[in-house]
Amino acid sequence: MGEHIDQMLCDLRCSERPAAGDLRRMIPNSDKIWKFHPPGVRLYGFAAAKGSMVLVTGAMERQTKTIKNLNERKRDEVKAFIKSQHLEKCVLSGDILAIYPPKA
Repeated sequence: MGEHIDQMLCDLRCSERPAAGDLRRMIPNSDKIWKFHPPGVRLYGFAAAKGSMVLVTGAMERQTKTIKNLNERKRDEVKAFIKSQHLEKCVLSGDILAIYPPKA
């Protein structure tokens, strides 16, 4: 699974925009938290700048399916990290086109 994470991070660096299945906004969208979907793992973070994501925490995919409210708890961990580091003004909102805009 570590190789899948490494490959996903390489793809993020090298491609214009991540594949739609790899990166999703978490609900509620107003929290500005994103969830990455490399095979077997779920990573949670936020966009700090256009084309830049900050990964804060993660979980095994199978845990997200068996442990009640785990996704919500991970989202709350990211929110707590943002607040503890006073990064509220650094978190970008919007959909994937706002975070990874097409080249002009």
